[in-house]
Amino acid sequence: MVQRTIEHMITTMNEHIAPHYQEKIAELDLDDHSQLYVSIFSKEVEDYIKEAVNRFEENQLRRS
Repeated sequence: MVQRTIEHMITTMNEHIAPHYQEKIAELDLDDHSQLYVSIFSKEVEDYIKEAVNRFEENQLRRS
């Protein structure tokens, strides 16, 4: 259940929110180096959310 919710959140971010930020980032006229940092940061946030969900599910399994 939690996994599906998080997957839905990530899909929503990728499909609806990310394009908006891509446009805003493009408006900032960042150099390639800065754009790379923004991309890495976005990926790290996604990875962090997935890891948090995995830990939560592991804790739930241990409790049952």
